[in-house]
Amino acid sequence: MSGIIDISVIIPAFQAEATLTATLQSCRTQTLSTIEVIIVDDASPRSLGDMVTTATEGDPRFHFHRLRRNQGPAGARNAGMTHARGTFIAVLDADDMMAPGRLEHLHQLAVQTGADIVADNLISLSEHPDGWTGAAFLALDPEGPPREVRLADLMESGHRGVFTQSLGYLKPVFRRAFLDRHSLSYETGLRNSEDYVFLAEALVRNAKLVLSPRPLYYYRRHAASLSHRIHPVDAQRAADAEHAFRSRHRGHLSARELAASRRRQVAMRDMARFETLIMHVRSRAVLNLFWTLLRYPESCVAHLRRIAGILARRLR
Repeated sequence: MSGIIDISVIIPAFQAEATLTATLQSCRTQTLSTIEVIIVDDASPRSLGDMVTTATEGDPRFHFHRLRRNQGPAGARNAGMTHARGTFIAVLDADDMMAPGRLEHLHQLAVQTGADIVADNLISLSEHPDGWTGAAFLALDPEGPPREVRLADLMESGHRGVFTQSLGYLKPVFRRAFLDRHSLSYETGLRNSEDYVFLAEALVRNAKLVLSPRPLYYYRRHAASLSHRIHPVDAQRAADAEHAFRSRHRGHLSARELAASRRRQVAMRDMARFETLIMHVRSRAVLNLFWTLLRYPESCVAHLRRIAGILARRLR
């Protein structure tokens, strides 16, 4: 592909045979044609190359790269960025999709506002026994004006403040020059919250983030169950990453941001404990469950109520 590339779309993919074709089709139907799509196969046991070739039908805007060893979403995104030539970088998960006008809308928004980062609302697709249902992720008027989002908004989202859902779930489009100027990359030690940390690292460097209320990204969320969970180790690593972020930037964070960071660290730590309980329940490790309850009695009593709720929903 020659000429101007406005946006490079990076898709990390691991064993994505069930969803990747639909994801790629949503890229092919974008009304913004000046894009390239970089698919990074994160060392899937069976290469996704043939699937990509079939799905893209020789479209020269699509490029496939296969990693020799699995690096997780963060490492795969970093690998994709080394190949990207676009003025902007977009991230797209291999089981998600985009509305046809999404990239054109976000590119226009970035040009008009001079933003370093632009993002849009999501359509959260929830899995149910009878199929998928969709709803806007953030409670925003889709016809309302774009709004600027600050670091404190990100850090408080999902816990308090304006946004009741975590903004870390958003899939922003980043200005490549800003990422290069600050040598930003995804934290490869994380397999959860890597999007949040990457976005926070940009905002703490005074990146301008503009959020469109239009929901143009389709995000698949699996049904809450004991079989689709974050590993306790990954949750604890996210808590540790929050502590490291606060330590790294303490001199540049306001009192509000410091407090929000502490709350998020505690929330991720409690999530690690909750997922530990889930793991013990699934494996029927009664002694380990009892030991965990003894170590963290206050938080674990509340967690057991959540587990009971999940089990009750499964039995309905």
